[in-house]
Amino acid sequence: IFARTGTSGISMSSRTPSDPESSFDARYSATRNTYHASVAGLRVGAPVTFRGVPVGEVKALGVRLDPRTGRSIIQVNMELVPGMLTVYGQPMPDSDTFVTSLVNEGLTAQLVKQSFVTGLLSVELAFRPAAEVSRLGDGSLPEVPTVPGDLEGLAKQLQSVDIVAAVESLQRTLASAEALLNSPGLRA
Repeated sequence: IFARTGTSGISMSSRTPSDPESSFDARYSATRNTYHASVAGLRVGAPVTFRGVPVGEVKALGVRLDPRTGRSIIQVNMELVPGMLTVYGQPMPDSDTFVTSLVNEGLTAQLVKQSFVTGLLSVELAFRPAAEVSRLGDGSLPEVPTVPGDLEGLAKQLQSVDIVAAVESLQRTLASAEALLNSPGLRA
């Protein structure tokens, strides 16, 4: 599987971290991302994938509170397996700059449903260079910025709809249709 980013190509290996035939060692790249919406259904051990290919797993979930504002965000710590990625056209970044170099190319994280039956979530990574992203940016761990999930994006759009105005407009339209249908010219 190949993803094109700028002049360099990045491919994903189909090996899994537990594959004994893997040529990569057991190095992991610790990273995190943050979400403002609920992560209900995401569990420790959930897969982290790149366009469906396993590249890591969720290692911890936590809540970060801002005592000044009372706002909270959900922090998701992940481990990515650098050996699952191969960078073409440039040297492979070292493990300290691995995540940062991918984020600079537009790597983002999004929560996706593993199954509608179970409601379990996973973290899907993809290159979305033009996406509006959310990130905490405190520098304690490399951070993969997040984009809203499909349902979160729909909920945000629905929040901007003026329901009262829409209902009033519908009522006026129905009243006009009723007046037209009851007009003496249509009855003749």
